[in-house]
Amino acid sequence: MNKPILKSARPLLDCLQEEQGLQKLMEQAKRHENRTSQVQNALKKLGFGQLAPQIMVECKLENPEELFLLVSSPAISARLQQIMPSLIKELSQDRWVLRSIKVKVRPRQSLPQTEEGIDPPPFSGAATLAWQSLYDRLSPNSSIREAVAQLLNGRKTRL
Repeated sequence: MNKPILKSARPLLDCLQEEQGLQKLMEQAKRHENRTSQVQNALKKLGFGQLAPQIMVECKLENPEELFLLVSSPAISARLQQIMPSLIKELSQDRWVLRSIKVKVRPRQSLPQTEEGIDPPPFSGAATLAWQSLYDRLSPNSSIREAVAQLLNGRKTRL
């Protein structure tokens, strides 16, 4: 008789913390999430909170004094260019040393060319529990938590 896999399954965060390469990746993800929230908070303080969801923050490791903001339309880009000095000043109050902020308009994403109606393979019970455990550990306003929630909602569990 097969024994359940659940007893031998380890939580995903524990595995990530032990693996050096993955640990660095997790630290970068946390740093990126922190910077994104700082930019969103600065935009809200300046009265442009409605723009925050439409902006992607990108920080290059080789030049931490430069910030890239990817936006979905030229109108948002123009608005950000107008408030750039105020945004730099607001971010510097969060102990963020910035020399410049560059705004780029993202190209429109093309629709994925996958066949509709094909469901992804189901998760095993252990995988579902591991992803659920990770979801429970992440902060409520985390973008990583939202991604894990979408992953869990899009997959069925194999019994």
